Amino acid sequence: MVKKLELEAEHNKLVIRIVNRLNWCRLYLIDDKKYFLGAVNYENIRDNLISYLRKEDMYKKDIYDYKGYHLVCIALLSERHYALYGTVPKDNTMVIICEDAQEKIGHLLPEIKLSENRIKEWINRLENFITKH
Repeated sequence: MVKKLELEAEHNKLVIRIVNRLNWCRLYLIDDKKYFLGAVNYENIRDNLISYLRKEDMYKKDIYDYKGYHLVCIALLSERHYALYGTVPKDNTMVIICEDAQEKIGHLLPEIKLSENRIKEWINRLENFITKH
């Protein structure tokens, strides 16, 4: 049985599918179409997303200037090799950027925009998602 966590954003969603008993998961961005972003251990992506969303140590990390964004790295995924970056927030909105690091290097997918309420919802859902089969 595959376990799935769907995290709704303002205009799209991030889907995390647990694919084995070792909590290996695949990440998808669902927008007008479905993008396979890559794979990683669930605990790794959970902890990194929560740390970003809570703004923990954000200003102690390297901040990258890229295509008009100020970004921190959230995760580098295996298999499909997308990179997930988060914008350094200017207000209560946070944005996750998905960059193709394999086929079309530098190509950005649609942004995942999160309001303050969505941020709280994502943290709660990530913390409480049970991955065991």
